[in-house]
Amino acid sequence: MSVTEKETEFHTRKMKTRFARLDIDGDDLITVKDWQELERRFIEYGKPSAEQVKRIKDGVKDIYRNILKMEGNEMTQQQFLDVTRSFMNADPKVKEMGRGILAVFFDVIDSNGDGVISHKEFEVYFKCMNVPVEHAKASFDAIDTNKDGVISRDEFLDCGIDFLYTAKSSKADLFFGPLV
Repeated sequence: MSVTEKETEFHTRKMKTRFARLDIDGDDLITVKDWQELERRFIEYGKPSAEQVKRIKDGVKDIYRNILKMEGNEMTQQQFLDVTRSFMNADPKVKEMGRGILAVFFDVIDSNGDGVISHKEFEVYFKCMNVPVEHAKASFDAIDTNKDGVISRDEFLDCGIDFLYTAKSSKADLFFGPLV
């Protein structure tokens, strides 16, 4: 299937949003420092137990290793966009890798380890990513497709994959909060 110029522009907007959420310190680079700050925030805002802190630290390290290994220890927005541009026509292996990274994100956000993300955990996630908490409800509701008041692993992964690998607008557009 051919991707139109309009779809390419829309996907680029989504990836710029993703980059902005991962650039925690706002210096126009994704670095290990951003991931360390994200980890610190999850621990500070989420108030996890010692076991959960270890899970968060391991999860964040796994995520940044997978993302930053593409380009070294830092990544500019243009490098990030160049890497993610290929996502629109990704083969199943690339999508599986993305699903694996999203699964680690899920585990970090699910700070109490009960297998679902609550409204409170999702608000902590948005706060950690510098997204105004008032946007959390709309995003949560878009991801919670069965409307049971929690986000299951499958709902999170399916919506995240849709956000990352689809060039058309959908409910997944709110996955990282409002698009920039």
